[in-house]
Amino acid sequence: MDVSDRTKNHHLKLLVLLAFVGVGVVMTGASAESSFKDINRFFRDITISSGETMADLSSVNGNIELQQGAVAGEVTTVNGTVRIKDDVAIKSVHSVNGAVYVGSDVRVTASITTVNGDIRVESGVEIGESLESVNGTIAISSSRIGRAIETINGDISIIKGSVVEADIVFQESPWPDGYFSNKPILRIDGTSIVKGTIHLHREVVLDFDDETLLSQVVRHY
Repeated sequence: MDVSDRTKNHHLKLLVLLAFVGVGVVMTGASAESSFKDINRFFRDITISSGETMADLSSVNGNIELQQGAVAGEVTTVNGTVRIKDDVAIKSVHSVNGAVYVGSDVRVTASITTVNGDIRVESGVEIGESLESVNGTIAISSSRIGRAIETINGDISIIKGSVVEADIVFQESPWPDGYFSNKPILRIDGTSIVKGTIHLHREVVLDFDDETLLSQVVRHY
């Protein structure tokens, strides 16, 4: 499944969330204080306190923050920022129209995906599966990505000893030529490793400290 198919699936999840919230099924503040409960909110932020454990979190027009050492399942937001502090453990993050900021020593079992939002990952983070973005920058530092990094119309920066266990993919833009004037940039410093292939389905500016990485580049355009 490519990034466009995954994005469609995430949109479907988010539409279900909107319908769920629209009929008024929203957890109360008391539910938010109970461990292992889902929290679904509309026009309200969600904050999970340090060391607290929850199930899935979802918000429409509200931000989500998980403070240090918190634990949660799937984190989903529409029109809101997700902030994940140090030492948090979660299953996944899906965001539309909002950035995702990941602190140090975080464990993500599955993937982080955004549409119209950056993904920024600090040191010591373990992502079990992929990082995917449409119209957002992906930046990782001193972290490991278990599967691919995929993007449409976004820069990718991989620095400070980061490891990507699979491919890096710049998908073809679905928008007409010239809609986005700047070519995306792929920055990989000399301390970082990409174990897979770098697939380019469009023109990309390559900024490699180690020129041997050019042998891993496959151009599909």
